[in-house]
Amino acid sequence: MIGIDKVNMQELKAAVKELNGLELLPASIKVIGVTKQILVDAFVEGVESVSDDDSASLTDGVVNMYNSLFADEVEGAGAPEPGAEPGAEPGAEKAPKEKKEKAPKEKKDKKIVEKGPFGSTVGSGANNIDVALAAGGTMDELTAASGSTKARISVHMKFLVANRNVVITETEGPTPKFSGVVKPA
Repeated sequence: MIGIDKVNMQELKAAVKELNGLELLPASIKVIGVTKQILVDAFVEGVESVSDDDSASLTDGVVNMYNSLFADEVEGAGAPEPGAEPGAEPGAEKAPKEKKEKAPKEKKDKKIVEKGPFGSTVGSGANNIDVALAAGGTMDELTAASGSTKARISVHMKFLVANRNVVITETEGPTPKFSGVVKPA
């Protein structure tokens, strides 16, 4: 195995993340908060634990990192030159990399989301408050109808006034009643 000081930590982490993403290991290898030596050991152990049937699904990044860790054990091979491609002969010019064509991503159909009277998503806690506020009532009635706390209702009313052009009316009296309507444009 090559010296630990010759291992590029960023490339090692990228290879470990690729290996974790393949879901071939019983448990993911921890990448954050571990030393380089522990990460190298876990990576090597992880690659070696992959069954022969699953080894074909290992990515080039994982295979190249594994091979580079054992570059000095390959007969006649020295440490690769900086910037040289893995497997290239020492002193040979490196060929320009070919860009892989990416298949265009398929666009997913957007779900149509129903909106309530003041623009909140139907079924949300905010929509429950909107429906109760549209019907009107005292704070206790709004609390009971929406299933929210008085503080949550107060904050949501301020949001509606500031961001959704809703006018909140409050009647005077011992138990004020609140109701809301959308401000005409």
